[in-house]
Amino acid sequence: MKPNASKPKRGAGKSRDTGAALHPGVLLAEVLDDTPATVAAKWFGMRPDDFEKLLAGQIPMTTEVATIAGSVFGTGAAPWLDTAKRWEEAQHPQASEKED
Repeated sequence: MKPNASKPKRGAGKSRDTGAALHPGVLLAEVLDDTPATVAAKWFGMRPDDFEKLLAGQIPMTTEVATIAGSVFGTGAAPWLDTAKRWEEAQHPQASEKED
């Protein structure tokens, strides 16, 4: 038995409405599901505890992290930044309504 066999995978068991705003860190957790957080944290130049907070949606995704994610996955930073913007707008709908 693997040491972490009883620990659920990041993103496991999470069902989500595809139209709902998703924190970019949670999306990143789904993409990196089989990658140990300590390894991925190094790719992103983050401390493992801060990276886990990002994956849990507890801290915002920075432009720097979005740029690295875009480089790692070949998407560019734009999709990650767009996801972050949609998340922020969903969390603070009054602010986005005032901009319109």
